[in-house]
Amino acid sequence: MDVKLELQGDVLCILPYLTPQVRKSSGRGQLNLCLGGSWKAPVIRAVEARFEQGKLALLSLPEELNSLKGDICLAKGSNFLKIRGVSGQMGDGKFFIENSRRVKINGAELEPLVMERFDLNLGIITLHTGESGLRLNIPGLMRPKEEGRFRFWDSKAAEGLYIAGPAKSPQIKGVCYLSDVEFTFPPLKDKKSPSKRTLSRFLESINWDLKVVTGRNVRYFRRQQYSITNIAEVDLQIDEGSWLE
Repeated sequence: MDVKLELQGDVLCILPYLTPQVRKSSGRGQLNLCLGGSWKAPVIRAVEARFEQGKLALLSLPEELNSLKGDICLAKGSNFLKIRGVSGQMGDGKFFIENSRRVKINGAELEPLVMERFDLNLGIITLHTGESGLRLNIPGLMRPKEEGRFRFWDSKAAEGLYIAGPAKSPQIKGVCYLSDVEFTFPPLKDKKSPSKRTLSRFLESINWDLKVVTGRNVRYFRRQQYSITNIAEVDLQIDEGSWLE
């Protein structure tokens, strides 16, 4: 097929139809999109999109993203989707996302994140948070309904967290500053909630290369049941300024 779409209005509403990772989305703006391939296996040929007032709910995130504003393009003849900038809010924290075709860390080049279904290269994505970070509850890593403060920056001391490929086992690399949080690792499994099971599988698929710096009020907990009567529990206060790798 060879389809060209020019949309104005709620341009983000099509995302759930393009990927099952998006539960719902909305956002006003303008979208120019060229699709090739077949209806069963569409290929994105070119994109030019600008949007604002966006909302996005992902299977891999427990909380909705709000106040989204973005500028994204894919030049014809290229499969690299350039994220010129996407900003938004999650809870009371702000974030900014951009990407680069190539990134080297200590002489080693990170693998790009490629969506093979659409032959789309997302390059290396960088997530920046505001000074206050993001207040999150990450199912599997934290107790239900408990939240903590997460702030990210990269190994060069500039704020940011790298998200690289491969898509089946993405690499997350950088430094995370934690405060006011109780956490556990490896992730705990929730057999009752389908959405939490999906998130747990996603967390287990990640290749973690993350250094964690603890701030105030950080605790580590673990509860392991070996039998009905044999239960081991750990609850530790971690000193401020400690490094976890």
